[in-house]
Amino acid sequence: MNSVPLECTCAVIYLLKPTTLPVIKLTHQSSAENPFTKLPSLWYYKCHVWYFNYQIMNMTQRLCCPTQLRPHPRNSAIYGDEDIIELVELIRQSGWIKPLVVTPADTIISGHRRWKAALSLELESVPVEVRKFPDELTELEALLLENASRFKTTEQKVREAQAWRELEETRAKLRKVATQNNDAGRAVMENFPHLPTSKGTTRDAIASRVGLGSGRTYSKAAKVVSQIDEEASLGHLEIAQVLRKVLNEQSVDAAHTLLKKSPEERQAIANLIANGEAKSTFHARQVIRRNNYTGLSNPSQIPSLSQFQVGALVFVDIDRREAASPQEKNWNGFWGIVTQIGEMGSLAVNVGSESLRLFSRDLKPIDLPSKDLRDVVSRLLKLRSLELDEIEERMLDVIQRREWLTSKQLIHLDNIEKLYPLAESMKTEEQQPAQCRSP
Repeated sequence: MNSVPLECTCAVIYLLKPTTLPVIKLTHQSSAENPFTKLPSLWYYKCHVWYFNYQIMNMTQRLCCPTQLRPHPRNSAIYGDEDIIELVELIRQSGWIKPLVVTPADTIISGHRRWKAALSLELESVPVEVRKFPDELTELEALLLENASRFKTTEQKVREAQAWRELEETRAKLRKVATQNNDAGRAVMENFPHLPTSKGTTRDAIASRVGLGSGRTYSKAAKVVSQIDEEASLGHLEIAQVLRKVLNEQSVDAAHTLLKKSPEERQAIANLIANGEAKSTFHARQVIRRNNYTGLSNPSQIPSLSQFQVGALVFVDIDRREAASPQEKNWNGFWGIVTQIGEMGSLAVNVGSESLRLFSRDLKPIDLPSKDLRDVVSRLLKLRSLELDEIEERMLDVIQRREWLTSKQLIHLDNIEKLYPLAESMKTEEQQPAQCRSP
């Protein structure tokens, strides 16, 4: 054995690209079975794999007519029908196309967009690399890995994550069966990266692998994708397309929130976005509120715009289900003064420290307010415009929620005014309408 060159004693195990090939696990064998045991220990661990002629063993290159190739059956389900206009122009100008990766049966593993571009350009042939894969699971894994570094939409990332999960679950079952059959060779997980076994950590690992961040984000996005498929299967293509647009162009949270809406409101939002009347779900909900759309059983309960005028006293009464901002909802139950009525039906309400842009459905008019109440409103809104400490703010919060005040509450208001000479020096006439921000 010592007279045999070292190169001849090195067995060829496997050689593939790092992104597509299995992780080789070393196992100790008896000296009778393994000639490497007679080598020095350092060479035993360094020379267990010898890089042989990979193109001869696992891959060949040739030219192929694009019409003879066929797409992988899972590619369209994961990545959809993608735009190739720019790619077609790039190939037309450069005259170069990167080799496609195909199986011996001419099934495309990598290069579906290039293949479509070649068909569009009516090319007679394209370069391909023919690779052999031991089974369909390895083909699917190669398909996912070949697309690992490309740009993907959120929907594509979700569908990739679902494919990875399916792949791992199938391999886990095969390993379990192999273990039960004492097939140690198949029981070793060679190809797929190790994932945690608990549900939460597995979900997080898959989400991180496809670039979705956390497992929570992946779960939300997966629900949206499932709804997209359901709507498409029912023929509701407009809603499916709007959900896809919100998921890919806005955010996972925006799309997930849209799922929680009633079917009627979801349809209304979809119509506004599809027709170009709204650019986002938030904008669509604002338009719906402006037009007094409601799911209430008695829409007549909504105050008419004619009930309000500049200078009117109102209570802020925003429905918690509406698409108002959290800052606006924080003023629920507080009174203020209408300072402006917009052309589109919105009203500006001065609540002291800021001006809110609301709609008639968000307000409840105070009928025939007393002169004393108007005097309190004027004094309190002046104080609100000053820098107050936390205790004073809380005391004013209590007063600004009441239509009738006790003598003790009026004393507290007097004491706060005495602490701020600027408030006492202000003009006593009714406060001028405040400028409100644009919607």
